[in-house]
Amino acid sequence: SGTDKNNNKKIYIKENSDWVKVSSGIVSNEVSIISISASGKYLYTFDNPKQNMKGLFKLNLDDYSYQSMYTDKKVDLTYAELTADGRQIFALRVDDGYPEYLIINKQVEEAKVFKKLLAYFPFSKVKITSRSNDGNYYIAMVSSDIDPGSLYLFDKQKNSAGLLFKFKPSTKDINFLQSEPIEVIASDGKIINGYFTQAKPTNKNKLAPLVIIVHGGPHGVRDYWGFSRNTQYLALNGYSVLRVNYRGSGGYGKKFSLDGYKQWGTKIQKDIYESYQWLIDNNKATANNVCIMGGSFGAYSAIQSATLYPDVYKCAVANAGVYDLELMFEKGDIRALRLGRSYLKDVLGNDFDTLKKTSPVNYVEKIKASILLAHGKDDKRAPFEHVERLRNALDKVKKPYEWYVIDKEGHGFYKPENQKAYMKKVVNFLAKHLNK
Repeated sequence: SGTDKNNNKKIYIKENSDWVKVSSGIVSNEVSIISISASGKYLYTFDNPKQNMKGLFKLNLDDYSYQSMYTDKKVDLTYAELTADGRQIFALRVDDGYPEYLIINKQVEEAKVFKKLLAYFPFSKVKITSRSNDGNYYIAMVSSDIDPGSLYLFDKQKNSAGLLFKFKPSTKDINFLQSEPIEVIASDGKIINGYFTQAKPTNKNKLAPLVIIVHGGPHGVRDYWGFSRNTQYLALNGYSVLRVNYRGSGGYGKKFSLDGYKQWGTKIQKDIYESYQWLIDNNKATANNVCIMGGSFGAYSAIQSATLYPDVYKCAVANAGVYDLELMFEKGDIRALRLGRSYLKDVLGNDFDTLKKTSPVNYVEKIKASILLAHGKDDKRAPFEHVERLRNALDKVKKPYEWYVIDKEGHGFYKPENQKAYMKKVVNFLAKHLNK
């Protein structure tokens, strides 16, 4: 399988000595391979031919008939659990809010063990990582919104699971805060999903201040229920956290993703704003005590939202962001990719007047929020010139900001010491501008 010059996925099957392309009239341009059956007769895929959601499909390699096996009504399928030989699918994971598991082949021995593990570890993500050759012992990885991950050894004969080790043992005595799925109906009727983590207020008569963390991408990426280091760090420091799967995010069908195309600076930001309003209406957050934060597209979103809703956000934290959309066609590794320019035209459009209007670098005079700008000097995805242009624009209108730039870091901070210093900087910044 591979990707052609038009960014469409293709599958080829070797018949005798020739490679034969599976017709695009059979599989879609977004097909992804899961496995080939033990018999060699069937190819299993995640795909969405002639439908919106990505489901499980089976391609008969004898006659090329393509059969739908299961598609969820609300979300794309996320993950397939395979037998140890990588041939048979016995369970599917569906991430509509909390993760749910569908056991589709109950006869397989791994499926029977997996069902026991799900009962043994409720309210968790569970994955069998390996098993012994005799099938008596299994290693399972278990995690949740309050568990960064643990590995267990399951003894099938004794029907018991023993802890092998935790991924972050130093956190064992920390009481992490739970995340709940939320569903918001946008003003145009679009259903927007997200996750909310409520911090404990320092003042019993007040709700904790809110930080909105905007995920990157924006397309093909989404937030999931699970352990989030940044979410927990902020929540434990007294800040509730909202994560929004705005239109354009992956995981909610082809149409939902396409609805975010050419809407970076408009409808996507409105989805985030209206999700915040939903929290206010449901007594989970208060007005005028919120900061918006993100990396990459999330950083663009933070600054763009600050220009669109100057009286809403008290502060904005932007790390490794793009702030001049026209510059994306001139610099950065996306435009340098084989299909980069085509992708940018699809998601941003080529109307440069619109790009100017949705580039926050051109509207900094509207910003009332306090700003923290962070960037790595070696960023190839969002070149350093983006933040330099934003800094110059802010200086021109004499808008103050905090500056946090690190040498020898790229698109986001990767060195643990830099990650730690950055998050401490964020928490100190929030303490100055949000009321507890």
